[in-house]
Amino acid sequence: MEKTKPSILRGMGELARLRGVGIEQFPATRQAFLNSLAPWLALPLVGGLLLLIGGQGRAAIGNLLFAAVALLAPAVVSHALARWWGREARWLRYAVAFNWCQWVVTAAGLLVLVLAEIGLEAGMPRNGVLIILSLGFMIYAMAVQVTVASAGLGITRLRAIGFIVLVNLVALLLVLLPQLPLLGRAGSAGG
Repeated sequence: MEKTKPSILRGMGELARLRGVGIEQFPATRQAFLNSLAPWLALPLVGGLLLLIGGQGRAAIGNLLFAAVALLAPAVVSHALARWWGREARWLRYAVAFNWCQWVVTAAGLLVLVLAEIGLEAGMPRNGVLIILSLGFMIYAMAVQVTVASAGLGITRLRAIGFIVLVNLVALLLVLLPQLPLLGRAGSAGG
């Protein structure tokens, strides 16, 4: 029996269906990690270039720095936790899969928007539609991340839940903390 060549798309499909075996489709190399970051880096770079061309250099630099922190924070935090838990050797494959599976989560978010529009057009109550679909989306996104962490790092699902919660909370803090002085100034300027 011939072994099939690894496929990132196949791995994403398996992990999207919450099947941990999909983790084996992702290479555990530095180049694969950089490749998994490239599409996410391209989006803010294009946006920054458009701002720069439009004469908004300061906004372009600020947006690029914000995007870089938001993109790299989960990788930095997850690496530190994996190292602390003695799972550093398995981290690279996890990180590659995590980055690629963000496209799965993004696609699920777009599906939620379509379903919300359908529900609203059908006359369903706005708050009910938004609450149910938002909750469903958050549970699914968390389930994908937990599956990637559990399979990628070789940890229990319960430990993976704690891992993902910590990664997301610390990454969120790293993204938001630099914004606090700006938020304080904006609030005092309006008052």
